[in-house]
Amino acid sequence: MSLQPKPFLSLEDWLEGERAVLEGRGEYLDGEVFATTGASFKHNIIVMNIGRELRAQMKGRPCQVYANDMKVLIRSANAGKYPDLVAHCGEPKLLDDRQDVLLNPSLIVEVLSTSTEDYDRGGQIRPLPSNPEPAGISTGPPGLGLGGALPA
Repeated sequence: MSLQPKPFLSLEDWLEGERAVLEGRGEYLDGEVFATTGASFKHNIIVMNIGRELRAQMKGRPCQVYANDMKVLIRSANAGKYPDLVAHCGEPKLLDDRQDVLLNPSLIVEVLSTSTEDYDRGGQIRPLPSNPEPAGISTGPPGLGLGGALPA
């Protein structure tokens, strides 16, 4: 039995591929790409409810909230993500003229699904140097946690 080496992509190669694909997407973490899928009914309700509340709290402030499709580049963690919700306050720092990659998130929120919980707890949702500590919200039993201290 031979072991196949994992292909390694640079963050720039991943971004180029993501921008070229019309359907489907993946998240980048330190040379590996993880396919992401659509979300469940419950997941979408939770994301929209939290997004609505965040937007209401930020009314009148120089802040914006984005759901699902705003890419976030985290160079310090060598990662490119599509958080369920991302917010920033102040002037957004965007990667380039395409304006589809945010570099300075103030808040990252991930809704934890049963099927992705191990990935969310193990790699995607962890405190990232020089970035906000992600909040994880469970679709199962009610719970909220920050960074590595996610609800069981």
